[in-house]
Amino acid sequence: MSFSKSYKIDLYSCKFTVIVTDNMFNEEKKIYNKYDEEHDDYSDIDGLSICFSHDDYYILFKEGIITHNLIAHELYHLVCSMMDHRMIDDEEARAWLVGYVTSLVYQTFDKAKILIGHGH
Repeated sequence: MSFSKSYKIDLYSCKFTVIVTDNMFNEEKKIYNKYDEEHDDYSDIDGLSICFSHDDYYILFKEGIITHNLIAHELYHLVCSMMDHRMIDDEEARAWLVGYVTSLVYQTFDKAKILIGHGH
């Protein structure tokens, strides 16, 4: 199974896409090919943040092993990339964005019945 959902963040003129998949390699490859980038094989990891463009970001999660820790970890990378690309160092702006994207992801996972574990 693969699941994806994209979100626009109008304030920063960008979007991010969350992908839950049982085949990390294929999903990564699609994104790398879209930007004509050499593909790295991250198929053995649980999550990944990818950005080749300042207006299009991706977060990948391996289906069945998503934890709260993993979600926080990948969303931290996402927000750091978005803010670094816009040269925004303000801690409060970053914190608000972390909260916003976190609520979007959790609402979507809940609606899609994606299970979240409590492990590390």
